[in-house]
Amino acid sequence: MNINSMLKIDTDRHFGYDLVRAIAILIVLLGHGDLLLQNKFPNRPMFFIIDGVDLFFVLSGFLIGGIFIQTIERNDFGNSMFLEFWKKRWFRTLPNFYFMLLVTLIVTYFVYHNVWDYNTKYLLFSQALIGKHPDFMPVVWSLAVEEWFYLLLPIIYMIIKKYIPRITPQNVMLILIITIALVCLFMRMFRFYKLSIAQTNDSVLMDSFFRKSTFMRLDSIIYGVLGAYIKYYYFGYWKKNIWIFFTIGIIGILVYLYLRSQYSVFNFVYGYSILGISVISIFPAIDRIKKSPFKIGYFFTFISLISYSLYLIHFSIILVPLEKYFKNSSESIVLGIYFFYLLFSILLSTISYLYIEKPMLKLREKKYIF
Repeated sequence: MNINSMLKIDTDRHFGYDLVRAIAILIVLLGHGDLLLQNKFPNRPMFFIIDGVDLFFVLSGFLIGGIFIQTIERNDFGNSMFLEFWKKRWFRTLPNFYFMLLVTLIVTYFVYHNVWDYNTKYLLFSQALIGKHPDFMPVVWSLAVEEWFYLLLPIIYMIIKKYIPRITPQNVMLILIITIALVCLFMRMFRFYKLSIAQTNDSVLMDSFFRKSTFMRLDSIIYGVLGAYIKYYYFGYWKKNIWIFFTIGIIGILVYLYLRSQYSVFNFVYGYSILGISVISIFPAIDRIKKSPFKIGYFFTFISLISYSLYLIHFSIILVPLEKYFKNSSESIVLGIYFFYLLFSILLSTISYLYIEKPMLKLREKKYIF
């Protein structure tokens, strides 16, 4: 049986979305691999021009936000819809996460004889709600942002709907989007000035207390929901102004890249908002790419399929042990280990997708679940 038949790639998959997801995880995979290369290859290319996680956030908000909007327009979003929405999300993410969390604990213990910085808050994704993210399994900070966002989304929707009688779903969503965007922005602004860091550009401080702080990053997903909102309620405008949106997006990304290296307040407070708005602005163009015009498109679709497993596996389970044992080896060995890291991550992720993710995706469609 070949890999294609095992994966059973749906020919109706939207290639544009797969392309964004694949590019995002490849940026993360290659960028994190820098840990292996930094000592021996000082002139190596850098892959963190744009954080791949920000692409994930916007894409996730766009896709799931679109599903959410269609659901509330078709149905009265009550308790049963809450459960259905959460079931679909959690069957997609939780089984693989908890399995990889266990594997990471085992690997970390055998490599370091310790499980430094682990605590049970990881079980509820509450390890960095407003504070510094622990060093254990650091990549899952972004998964915590997503899980809390999709937990809170229906709840905030119902609260707004309850206290504003006869409000339409469209207006509830608009209030919700604006509220989350502004609250997160003001939270970052408050922390920035409270910590008195106006004259610093400390990347470690930014990473620990801003970039990876769960509630301060919820707006990165809401900009994807904003795109879904515009597409659903103003589809003619969305379709007609593709290249205007695209131009705004490219200019916004260039402005982001320039200002990111110039002003610390931009890095800590405003950059996430500008990047989120810029990325979603290119989505009307991406939305048009239904099929790949080239055979290499299969590669990106394949990487997209295994991207979640790749995200969970590549760092703490594979990269960190390799970096510990081989970082001081010769250039040729380090380069070989780097390619081994890439290929082995893809291999294990494919296995994880086939034997953990796919069965759970099938199980979530069973009507007796919940």
